[in-house]
Amino acid sequence: MNLYHDRVSVVILFFCGLILISAGIAFLPVMDALVFAVTIAVVLMPVKRSLGRRISERRASLTIVFLLLVSVIVLTALLLLIIYGISDYAGEMFDKILLWVDNHDSIQSVPMSDNMASDILFGEGGFLSGIIYSIINSVIYSGFRFIIFFVLLYLFLKDGERIWERLKGILPQRSLEILSIMEIKGKDTLYAVYIVQFVTSAVTFVLALPFFYLLGFDNVIELSVIAAIFQLIPVIGPSIMMVILAFYSVSVGDYTGALLLAGIGYPVVCAFPDLVLRPVLMGRRTLVHPAVMWIGFFGGIYIFGMSGLVLGPLLLALMITAAGILINSEKMKNNRIIPERFRKG
Repeated sequence: MNLYHDRVSVVILFFCGLILISAGIAFLPVMDALVFAVTIAVVLMPVKRSLGRRISERRASLTIVFLLLVSVIVLTALLLLIIYGISDYAGEMFDKILLWVDNHDSIQSVPMSDNMASDILFGEGGFLSGIIYSIINSVIYSGFRFIIFFVLLYLFLKDGERIWERLKGILPQRSLEILSIMEIKGKDTLYAVYIVQFVTSAVTFVLALPFFYLLGFDNVIELSVIAAIFQLIPVIGPSIMMVILAFYSVSVGDYTGALLLAGIGYPVVCAFPDLVLRPVLMGRRTLVHPAVMWIGFFGGIYIFGMSGLVLGPLLLALMITAAGILINSEKMKNNRIIPERFRKG
């Protein structure tokens, strides 16, 4: 009878696993929303517990999701207002860049209208017109993913801990201690990924503010805020912004400013927070070498896309932890203890 029940259990588990894999493949286009919802829910879980002591878990989860939604809307509105506020300044920049390109001896002259920036950027077939058209075409799809993300975030905040505890209840008792080590390491890595993301953005703002001021740019605060917000975009960051400003400096004959943008602006404002500070801070939090975190961060983005921002460092940190546990497995077996350095994650 026990053998029969064991076989039935294996068959049930097999079909459950098959259903989960099929669902994962079917919903692969929105997998980014799922990954970010689960991982952000893990990071925000302590906040929900704190609120849950005063109000119900359902209301606590709704409050967190609402505040996060408002924050995203405010940040987006702020960026749009800043871009709108410096639109004349940006248009003047592009006019001078295009005029320089048109008059440069080594570049074939192209007939331009008086309002060159508007024609090239916003005219029919223009660069920004194509971008705007693509954004409009994808707005429904993006909005759908946006809704999925917030719905999943609410569900995982409300019921995530109970689901996790039930899953752990299925596992053998002897494996729970090792699982707790992996759980601690996973949480530390997720905290590092998200907290460091905003730390690097703040550092970018602090570095950009005096740099743009010393170079004599107008709208210094606005440019610094844009650089900080762009730093939230992995890999690219504010690099494109520096390239445009460097071309503008060349177009007005400020070759010293262009050299400073290329020689100091990019390394200090763009590369240092993204390529140096981020992996170092993440490595300190997770006790993993910064070079390994650097590989996990950028390798994850290359393999998984945007979700690799989280999955890359997380999988590498868990892999290193698992390797350490395996290496010390004989010691754990003999002493029946987990080494202290693994307990701390």
